[in-house]
Formats: sequence, structure tokens, C-alpha cells
Amino acid sequence: KEVLVAQVLSGLNAPITGLVTVLNGTIKGLVVALNAIAEKQSAAQA
Repeated sequence: KEVLVAQVLSGLNAPITGLVTVLNGTIKGLVVALNAIAEKQSAAQA
């Protein structure tokens, strides 16, 4: 029984890890884009 539970949990862990990785990449990309916009506006005002 414990082996079955471990197999189910490890099977769920992989998709969750993949989702977290994708979300992390998306958020990082958004931060980079916002930072670039802020720098561009700052340079335009200077």
C-alpha cells in the first residue's frame, strides 16, 4: 500500500514541478519586460 501511495505522489509531483517551472519562467519574463519599459521611460525623461 505504501508503495502505491508513493507511486501516485511521485506521478503527481512531475506535472506540478513542470507547471511551477513554466510559471516561474513566465513571471521572470514579465519582470524583465517591465524593467525594460521602466528604463526606456526613464531614459526618455532624462
